[in-house]
Amino acid sequence: MLYHAVGIYETKIIDKNVSLKGVSILVPVRNDAHHIPHLIKSLLSQKNISIPVQILIINDHSQDDLYNRIKSYLHEIEYLRIPKEKQGKKQAIEYGIAHAKYEIIITTDADCTMNEYWLYTILSCFEDKVQFVSAPVLLQANTWFEKIQQIELMGLVGIGAGAIYHNRPNLCNGANLAYRKSAFIGVNGYEGSTHLASGDDELLMHKIHAKYKNPESIRFCKHSDAIVYTPAQHTLKEFIQQRKRWISKATHYQRKGLTIELMFLYAFYLVLILNTVFSVWLSEIRMLCISYWIGKIVSEYSIMVQMFIFFRQNLWKCSAIFVFSQIFQVLYVIWAGIVSLRPNFTWKERRYE
Repeated sequence: MLYHAVGIYETKIIDKNVSLKGVSILVPVRNDAHHIPHLIKSLLSQKNISIPVQILIINDHSQDDLYNRIKSYLHEIEYLRIPKEKQGKKQAIEYGIAHAKYEIIITTDADCTMNEYWLYTILSCFEDKVQFVSAPVLLQANTWFEKIQQIELMGLVGIGAGAIYHNRPNLCNGANLAYRKSAFIGVNGYEGSTHLASGDDELLMHKIHAKYKNPESIRFCKHSDAIVYTPAQHTLKEFIQQRKRWISKATHYQRKGLTIELMFLYAFYLVLILNTVFSVWLSEIRMLCISYWIGKIVSEYSIMVQMFIFFRQNLWKCSAIFVFSQIFQVLYVIWAGIVSLRPNFTWKERRYE
């Protein structure tokens, strides 16, 4: 955690002129018609952009009134329906890339919004050797349950940013990604993971990193204008289904070192919870148990405090929720490890086994 915290701190803010020929923004959509107008308005309100922008809304067999919601924007955006034999987010993105006019590809989700300098900020990261850009995502939260999710994702964004600085990319979020079309084609896109419901972000980043290896090929966009905002899950059932979808890619990481790191982390969490339980009866291990908890909280907070500041959140409120949600987080990670062995879930009215 401290290693990643240093990486976050050392990551520089990039602010340079955009000198690209154009950009294609891909939005795969399934049953999100009620969200899509807000996203389109955000995309059409971008400022400081002097290059052509292609916006592709890609319908992944939606069962709602998506077309009716976007038809008034068709003079400014493009609308695609993927063929009947294709389905899923990855195949929707691949279909969109096949119709993309420009080298720079940006992907986001239908339930996202962003500020008016988002596009300019993302594009400013594309220096000559950059192939892939990961950018920050913030959950919009009102309840305590949503706030816990928000803090969790802030931590994941921070770990991802720190790892990219150290040229060991591990985490990113498909709601806010950019990459070169040539890099996507160069690694054969999602070949090998098309059957997975998740992994359009991290598994692709790992493939591009493995191919190019240059420390400058993967970059994190450390700028508040690059933040994409998306709703947290409102209910425990929605939360569990989403996390099962995320977990489904965990056993498919190409970089074996990352898998080993995750196994050690999981072992630590098991030891931590077992020590906590047994310390109720065994006084001789209580100090050891307390030291484990202090070490965990302090090391993780070295990341979290930077994320609270970066995302402009209330430092004291977020810090309090972070501390009080520790036991929930440990139990959640242990549950996630068990579920990852066979993560059955339902997402966007589709069942995955």
